[in-house]
Amino acid sequence: MGSAQDLFDRNGTNFDDVMYIVRSGRKTVVHLQDGNVLGTYAPLKDVVASLPAGDFIHINKSSVVSRRHVVAVEGKSYVMSDGTVLQGRVRTPGEHNKNRESIKLMRRRESNPTFNPGRMFEGMGNFPLPFCIVELLPDVSGRGAELKVRYHNDRFEEMVGMHGIDIVNHSLYDSFENLDRKWFATMSEVALNGGEAVIVERSREVNWMLCCYRPSEGHCGVFFIRNDDAITDAMRDFIGTDGTSLHF
Repeated sequence: MGSAQDLFDRNGTNFDDVMYIVRSGRKTVVHLQDGNVLGTYAPLKDVVASLPAGDFIHINKSSVVSRRHVVAVEGKSYVMSDGTVLQGRVRTPGEHNKNRESIKLMRRRESNPTFNPGRMFEGMGNFPLPFCIVELLPDVSGRGAELKVRYHNDRFEEMVGMHGIDIVNHSLYDSFENLDRKWFATMSEVALNGGEAVIVERSREVNWMLCCYRPSEGHCGVFFIRNDDAITDAMRDFIGTDGTSLHF
């Protein structure tokens, strides 16, 4: 990996300027935003290992693209900011759909960098219901997305039986080992497109109602209410009669 790192250091390359990297014959070729190219005999994987984790996506065995320089993903075709079209793997069409969504997430997050849930919701610390804010982010592996906890109150900490340091900035899956995929799907939808939603979870182990809304683009706020709690009735004022909308 040393020679790969030297390639960037020697040329004073800003990682943001790297558009895409391809393996061509025995060389790895790095294409930059200014039109210049850098070449090295270092393996593609070593060059990618020198770059910030999560900023680049392997679209096939010999091509890696920068998320910020992808203009569009059309089928398995990746249109780059210089007009180049690179082809992704043929056998994994679902992967390209996930990459397209993860690129959208990154751009939405960058468009709203000032949202600070810890500061905005500091008054919720003693709220009687478990509450958290999660952020929908591209998975660092470049495949799909994940929900990271950005804020939680005291009752949430009690509910999951974990310390705050093990919750904040960690995946929601770390707090809920058997997180239902419908939770993820609903929270992701709210974070992306706004609106509100209610998830009713009834099983032998869990009897929850989750009330979700979007406090900021790319984020989902979640109240956890036990279906048998007396406080559930008090929350009806916030929940539409059809059980599908909130009114905060």
